[in-house]
Amino acid sequence: MVNDRSKDVGVIGAVSRRIGTFTGKTAAAGKYIVTLGGSGSTSKLPKRPVDTAEPVVASEQAAPTPAHHQPLPEQELEVTSLSTAIGAITSDLTTARRELAETRGEAKNTQSDLGSQIQTLQKEKNSLIVKLEEAMHDAEVTNAQEIAARARFAELKAVLAAASNESKQISAQKDTEIAAAKSEIGVVRQELAESRSEAKNAREQFETKIASLQKEKESLACELREAQQISQQAKDREAALKARLGAMESNIAAARNELMKVPSAIEPATPKPASKTKSIPKKQVAVASVPPVEPKPIAAPAKVKQAIAPAPKEPAKTQKQPSAPAISEEPADVTPEELSQAVFSGAAEKVIFTRATIDIAGRSDAARRDAVKALSRISHKLSVKAIVAQLGREASPQVRQECVKALTELGMAEGHSAVTRALTDQDASVRLAAVWGVYLLDGVQSAPALEGMLPDPDEGIRRRAVACIGWLGKEELAPSLLPLLDDNSPSVRQAAIEAMGSLNSPKVVSALIKLINDSNTPVGQAALRSIQTITGKKMSKSLPKDEKPRRRLMARWEEWWKEQQDAE
Repeated sequence: MVNDRSKDVGVIGAVSRRIGTFTGKTAAAGKYIVTLGGSGSTSKLPKRPVDTAEPVVASEQAAPTPAHHQPLPEQELEVTSLSTAIGAITSDLTTARRELAETRGEAKNTQSDLGSQIQTLQKEKNSLIVKLEEAMHDAEVTNAQEIAARARFAELKAVLAAASNESKQISAQKDTEIAAAKSEIGVVRQELAESRSEAKNAREQFETKIASLQKEKESLACELREAQQISQQAKDREAALKARLGAMESNIAAARNELMKVPSAIEPATPKPASKTKSIPKKQVAVASVPPVEPKPIAAPAKVKQAIAPAPKEPAKTQKQPSAPAISEEPADVTPEELSQAVFSGAAEKVIFTRATIDIAGRSDAARRDAVKALSRISHKLSVKAIVAQLGREASPQVRQECVKALTELGMAEGHSAVTRALTDQDASVRLAAVWGVYLLDGVQSAPALEGMLPDPDEGIRRRAVACIGWLGKEELAPSLLPLLDDNSPSVRQAAIEAMGSLNSPKVVSALIKLINDSNTPVGQAALRSIQTITGKKMSKSLPKDEKPRRRLMARWEEWWKEQQDAE
């Protein structure tokens, strides 16, 4: 359509140029005629056809010529030739005008077509403008989206950079943790090797100990057989003594009957109280038995705890019993009246008791100690009275210790106060036996007395008191053991740590953590075991051998325990 429009415009332009050429030639001819000055010649020129569409050119009008002027012959020839030329020109002009009219018609048609085409183009233009506006709007939206996308891209890029940095940090941290884990694995392997070595040494020690116990068992079995033989001999002697006592009683009854037959004038001889004593043969039977073995104070088995702790003998109940009179500052011996009125399980037991009361006053420490042991096997309140009296006046520490053991073995309320007083004895062995006796006799009520023995100057007494407190199982007693964690004796520190583990009190965990790096390895091992028992957490299988791993383990425990306390 654009090409047709260009073609039409080109045709119109060519016609216009051609018309302009003809018009110029006509004007030149008119000027020439005027110069000739002849009016007649103009009258002979053919008239120009009237064209209403074209205006009459002013140069084509004939100028008036003077009446007296006459054209010359040469001028006529020229006019003729000019007229011919003008005719030709006029013909051409007519043709041009016709062509112009045709061209104008075509131009008009073309203009009409162009108008319709322009309207169509206008509509297309408007449509394109709308589309352009929509495209611009879409472009603005797209631009905004692009800006948002770029902002999001920048944000994501920043997030990606941060994530990359964090990933690098995490990777570095993981590398550090892996290196630490590898180091810890190496430490654990070393600890495992040490544990295996310790297990091997412990196994050898256990085997040695088992062999020693086996030998001791065989020795005890041999002693038991000897004791059984002695016991059988004692039974035989007891039967013989009973027979002799029966014969003696028969003789005494016969003697009394004979005295009754004597005349009243003769004053009867009243037998002295000691006559009965004289009638007893001087040769008495000494019943031998195996002395009781005292349990170890440090590591009491669970069965011993269950057998002892659940059934303590409380002093309060003892005070209510009418059969337990208060013991005076100077205990009295057993009187002959009490001995004669006492009821024993058998005649032999009475004989043995009588013999023990005689031997307990002897000069030999060994004889007095054996007498106390014999009384400890006769469960009678007079045995307690005789032992308490001997404990109050005894000078030998070994005999006093045996008295405390005997009162503990008898377990009667009459002996509690004497055992408690023995806690202040000057000799450490007596105080040691008294600590054990108070624990067995008073049970959970013995806690104040046991706590009073913790500052004792003797290491063994402190260790036994700590062990007994641990066996009581009362959690509130654990803080009282804290001062012993700084004790100079490693065995006392270890006993205090093990007792804290038995008491299971969280209040002592912080103090126990500090002892992981104790200079004494068994103390550090005991601290680690107690911490694991109380907290229920295990960070290592055993205590590291070197100091640096120990410090790291201690730091890990401190950090974890602090987190637990903050969480609570």
